[in-house]
Amino acid sequence: MKQFLTLLISNLCLFSICIAQPLTGCVSGNCENGYGVYIWKSGTIYAGNWVKGKKHYFGVQIWPSGTAFMGIYKDDERQNRGWFFQADGERQYLSEKILFKEQGCVSGNCEAGYGVHISENGSVYAGFWRDGQKNYFGTQLWSRGSGFWGVFKDNERQKRGLYTWPDGESKYDSDAIFFNESGCVSGNCQDSVGVYIWKSGSLYAGIWLDAEKHFFGTQIWENGTSFRGLYSEGNRTGRGQFQWPDGSTEYNTEEFIYKTTPILSERKE
Repeated sequence: MKQFLTLLISNLCLFSICIAQPLTGCVSGNCENGYGVYIWKSGTIYAGNWVKGKKHYFGVQIWPSGTAFMGIYKDDERQNRGWFFQADGERQYLSEKILFKEQGCVSGNCEAGYGVHISENGSVYAGFWRDGQKNYFGTQLWSRGSGFWGVFKDNERQKRGLYTWPDGESKYDSDAIFFNESGCVSGNCQDSVGVYIWKSGSLYAGIWLDAEKHFFGTQIWENGTSFRGLYSEGNRTGRGQFQWPDGSTEYNTEEFIYKTTPILSERKE
């Protein structure tokens, strides 16, 4: 379908002026009640959960200035629980306890897909599931204040990802973690959110468009390096954070604008 539209537009552009416009609005998923990606005219991007058209539970927001936040949202408001990244790369962890009235699987699919689960004690897990267990990749924010984003296997956190204590001290583990399967192992790796594992052991968890990594995602390579940020048509952009196996980081804030399919102006006389 994508190839057909590209060919059609290319032919039409022979006779018209094509102008690519910034992509805005709900560009992927469900931005009312579910998981979706929304881009504002300012260029701000939010990828995460929505309830009644409001950012809710867990998400990642990236502002044009280069700052970013990954953590808890409630009734459209960012809460003081999660990781805040300044444009200069400085990272701040906020550990305020945030309580939701609801418990259990509050959004998505907590059996075999992407879902958000809130425990009785207030701990929040947003990530992927297999057979009702946390698997592959996710983010956990415990009620005691600590947080982790990285690899899970059979409900257990693995030593592959970033663990942060309530006081903000962090440790990045890069142990090799292998799964017995490869390919699209959870979710939808065509036009939604899913996890893909290559035979080499590299893992990508994030959003897909036409079977290509697109918008926001996290890739963890077999050597322990990871990147969490924006992708476009299968390629990593210059907007996001590298985490190296030794724990050092590199935060890139290069501006990136997603464009719509070109619109056609009036034909030339």
